[in-house]
Amino acid sequence: MDIWEMVFDQRRQLTGVLETLDDAQWNTPSLCTAWTVRDVVGHLVSFSELGTPRVMLRIALNGFNFDKMNAKLAKDFGKRSSAELMGLMRKHTESRWTPPGLGPDVALADVVLHTEDICRPLGIKGPMDADKARAVLDFIVGPKGKVISKPAQFSGLHLAPHDIDWSSGDGPKVNGVASDIIAAIAGRGAALDGLTGDGVEQLRARIAASG
Repeated sequence: MDIWEMVFDQRRQLTGVLETLDDAQWNTPSLCTAWTVRDVVGHLVSFSELGTPRVMLRIALNGFNFDKMNAKLAKDFGKRSSAELMGLMRKHTESRWTPPGLGPDVALADVVLHTEDICRPLGIKGPMDADKARAVLDFIVGPKGKVISKPAQFSGLHLAPHDIDWSSGDGPKVNGVASDIIAAIAGRGAALDGLTGDGVEQLRARIAASG
């Protein structure tokens, strides 16, 4: 399965999870600061729905501050009904939209990470297989991973998930399942309790310090 097929598969699986949620779950705070589950779904569909020209216009209208624009866009789309958001998830399941200069790896990392953001607060085990996990970890620790993570948080740590054949870095170890490591090195402190190793407290302190 190539990267785009992984993206499409993850979107289908997430859509299947979303189909089971009630209104209270849709409005549950996600792991993304200030975003509910509804807002995260809004984020996942917004760029494909708008397309590059309208996305670039919104960036310009927000003083070319991408993060500010992204936060507003998620909230705007999050105001739509659950049924409409589900319709957009299905409509854009096979969208190949990515930010200029980035490829399918960022799309996979985005949907995998946001699946965790949605599922963890709801007590649902998010769908993720070994191939997706390896691809996402490769992206996060790679040169373009800083678009969704802060490399300084895990620099100098040896990341070694015990459920897949993958490792990266030298130094104090961080062990656990791949999904916990992915969420933690992307700044989700809620995933830290599932990790072990002498590098975990260092990772915890760095995440806390970054707010």
